[in-house]
Amino acid sequence: MHRSSFDAAEASIADTFNKVTKYVATRTRPELAWQNSQWLGQDAVAAVRDLKAGDGPDLLIQGSSDFSQSLLAADLINDIRLIIYPLALARGKRLFGDGAIPAAFKLTRCTSSESGLIAASYERAGDIQTGSFAPDTPSDAEIERRKNLK
Repeated sequence: MHRSSFDAAEASIADTFNKVTKYVATRTRPELAWQNSQWLGQDAVAAVRDLKAGDGPDLLIQGSSDFSQSLLAADLINDIRLIIYPLALARGKRLFGDGAIPAAFKLTRCTSSESGLIAASYERAGDIQTGSFAPDTPSDAEIERRKNLK
């Protein structure tokens, strides 16, 4: 890619980013330097609930595991897009922490790279449906296994 086209691509991304409203979730009122940035206020979860009830565009959260936990607990997340890298750098953070409510998600898209990166998209699929993972018709090996358990 020529440097001039790279600069044009960067400028295009910057223009788009500057035009959209960026909502900031933080516990204290920040000084917002980015164009079109708005603080969600003391009750960011309630503010997101109000935004979702309106006619605005889709909302996107990037990288905020703490705030994501709050939104999951309030059932305010419709879909989840995960990018999974094949690295373990430390213990890490839980995607679904103690406050998350039971919820079903359906895989809507999944791609992988040669390096092992996985990009998966899930959308909310209603309440948890309980059931069995057992096949409707057990295999001969399963029938034999059950006999040996007796």
